[in-house]
Amino acid sequence: DELLAAADESGDGQLQVEEFVKWVFAEDQAISGGVKGKFTLKISGCSRPELNGVYVKQPECYYRRPIFHCIENERYLFYHGSRKQWQIYSRTGKYASARL
Repeated sequence: DELLAAADESGDGQLQVEEFVKWVFAEDQAISGGVKGKFTLKISGCSRPELNGVYVKQPECYYRRPIFHCIENERYLFYHGSRKQWQIYSRTGKYASARL
C-alpha cells in the first residue's frame, strides 16, 4: 500500500505505466522521495550479451538519478544528464558500452 501511494502520482488508486517509470527512475522527486527499497532491473536480449543481467539499485546517485549495478558482468546502468540517456558501462561517467 505504501509503495502504491508513493508511486501513484494522480492519486486514483491505480498505478499507470508512466507513473511507475517516473517513480523507478526518480524523474520526479516528489514521487520517489522518502521511498527506500531494493529494486532490480533485468536487461535481456541485448545484441551484446555481456550487457545482459540483473541490475540492482545502489544507494548512491549520478546526475540525481539512481545507479544500478550488475554483479554478474560488473557493469553499471546509470543516467547521463548531459546526454539525457541511460547508459551501461563499467563505471559511471561519460563513456558507455550501450545507451538506452
